[in-house]
Amino acid sequence: MPGRENIIQIGFEVEGSLSQSIQDSPQSVDSSQSLDSLPTAELEVLQKIAAPAISSQWLQEQRTRQIISELCQGYFLTSAHLAQLMNRNPSSLRSRFLSPMVNEGLLKLRYPDKPNRPDQAYRTVDEPAERSNSDHA
Repeated sequence: MPGRENIIQIGFEVEGSLSQSIQDSPQSVDSSQSLDSLPTAELEVLQKIAAPAISSQWLQEQRTRQIISELCQGYFLTSAHLAQLMNRNPSSLRSRFLSPMVNEGLLKLRYPDKPNRPDQAYRTVDEPAERSNSDHA
């Protein structure tokens, strides 16, 4: 959408992997909103990233972590949003993947001072400086 301050430029490389550059601040999906409130093109990109999780009930841990990292690239997503995209249980995602990834500095909390907040959201940490300065909840 021209003139939009938070622009996400999305492109697919020859191998089909997602390359994404974010301008301005990260996007956030309100926890009270469904993912359907996202623009169609952005939702389709997230669904494409999550497709391997939907097509297989069991994925290797490293592959699941990779999918979560890609989904949270440039977006603050809640465990409910991630569960919806990946067809997984939100509590299981939080305990098995999200909390450990936050502790390892791979994900950043939207509300770092309230790690148990019900609408907590997660975003991938990109910069090494941001990773070393992030609060590990």
